Amino acid sequence: MTTLAYGALWFFVFAVPWERLVALPGLAIVTRVAGAVALGLTLLSILVLGRFRRWRLFHMAAFLFVVWAGFGVWYLGMSVVPQKFYTFVQLFVVLIMVWELASTPQRQRGLLVAYVLGAAVPAIATIVLYVQQGASGVRY
Repeated sequence: MTTLAYGALWFFVFAVPWERLVALPGLAIVTRVAGAVALGLTLLSILVLGRFRRWRLFHMAAFLFVVWAGFGVWYLGMSVVPQKFYTFVQLFVVLIMVWELASTPQRQRGLLVAYVLGAAVPAIATIVLYVQQGASGVRY
């Protein structure tokens, strides 16, 4: 189960650099779908295995930061929660998914490779666009 969840996390990390390049019609951005699948499989993996890795000081600091930001939104009585707060929550969830699923150096390197390969997608798309429309003088 952990391998399947790690594969979903790997694809999510791979998709992050080119999230605005490809969108699924009617579903939203690819990274949102991939992130939701990775989160679901991570939670399922935690439930099936019955283990939850112990947090370090960094995790507690990140959690307290998210709670502090949420308290600020509540204390100020904002009728609409700022998008930045949702981003903080999403980043914390990704932090926990990586912590749970990439417990070995090999898996951590695998996620780094996924990001680098994902960054190659928009780089290649930019080169292809330049080759196709290079004479038009448009900035890339």
